[in-house]
Amino acid sequence: MNMALKLLLLFFLPMSAMASWDLSAEQLLRTFPTGLYLKSTAGYSKKFWQGDQPFLYGYIRPAITLQTSGLVNVGKAHVDFNPISFINLNFGKAYTKRNIAKISNFDCAQVICRGSLSRTFYGARLALTFKKILFMGGVKWTRVKLVEKSLLSFADELSSTIASPGEDLLIQKTFLAGYQLNSKLLLAYLGQFSRMRNTALETKMHMFLSQYQFNKRWKLTVGPGLFETRTGSKNLTILSLINWNYKEAPILAN
Repeated sequence: MNMALKLLLLFFLPMSAMASWDLSAEQLLRTFPTGLYLKSTAGYSKKFWQGDQPFLYGYIRPAITLQTSGLVNVGKAHVDFNPISFINLNFGKAYTKRNIAKISNFDCAQVICRGSLSRTFYGARLALTFKKILFMGGVKWTRVKLVEKSLLSFADELSSTIASPGEDLLIQKTFLAGYQLNSKLLLAYLGQFSRMRNTALETKMHMFLSQYQFNKRWKLTVGPGLFETRTGSKNLTILSLINWNYKEAPILAN
């Protein structure tokens, strides 16, 4: 979800330097399933070709992300490879340490909520613009594994689904369509569809978002939406995301 939210103001911004570093932080709050975290990402982008138009370039970008909610902590190393600015291929590895007895929308007496998870992921994304309209679509495959040995299924807080004992494959499809009202304000629809392969459990999220750019470094994204759980119940949710960019990453960076 987060990478789609970051795209709301990236209307094919040109990458001016042949090599550059980036640094950003964000805080997310979601009412259902309850979620709160603070995250920071640092990356280094290197162009390997440049055409005669601002959006005609390719780059590679290794990056590191640290995320915490106090009881759930994540470290991630990942690489973005863009053969052209608006097509992104990405892969990486993440490690999650969970010191939590209860996770929203899970019965932790029936599934494992504590413990450590390792995630290996790869994905692809495409972004297109026409005048003031933005479209983005992407798919991501994540091999999620419970580090501790167990015969029980385990909770995956990333998708709010349940994974089969030991490990499973999470498949996520994300779509975003936005319209730039003016230089400060953008409206968007965000849809995300998650499915665990072995358990065949699915969740769906539909968000209607507004993003306001305060200045070069600060922006706020808020909006209501509908979250459909793995049991099929539909729940109202509200999302708030604050972004701070000390130095902006190139378009479609993960």
